[in-house]
Amino acid sequence: AKWEASDEAKMLPIYVRITINGTKARFSLKIRVSEKIWDAKSGRAIGHSHEALQANRYLDSVVTRINTIYYRLCEQSEAVTAQMVLTPTVIQLLLPRDKTETLREIIIKKMLTLVAEKLVPVPLPEGIIIAMPEKKKL
Repeated sequence: AKWEASDEAKMLPIYVRITINGTKARFSLKIRVSEKIWDAKSGRAIGHSHEALQANRYLDSVVTRINTIYYRLCEQSEAVTAQMVLTPTVIQLLLPRDKTETLREIIIKKMLTLVAEKLVPVPLPEGIIIAMPEKKKL
């Protein structure tokens, strides 16, 4: 994670930058931390304040998810690049959740709509299970 200067009141935006075999990819996590608690050398918030602990927990979860994606790709392909790890879909899944719908929720809603309209069957992404009630015989 890396910071860049911000116009706001000393709040720094946090970026993720990964390099794999010389290929680089970078994106914003869309979170900001106070300049007072950010340690650029370690790429982490310092201290035990609520803000620092929350930021570090979130950074740890992002690193874990990126590593999981990287190792899964390594099992499937011999050559893995940073762009393969940080696809737009993956970036959306890594961003912090707020009150807006997540990409996963949008996909599930769309699939349920297609199923309800009896359109072409849609394969479900890995990890998504939709339980449909059985139709009663009349």
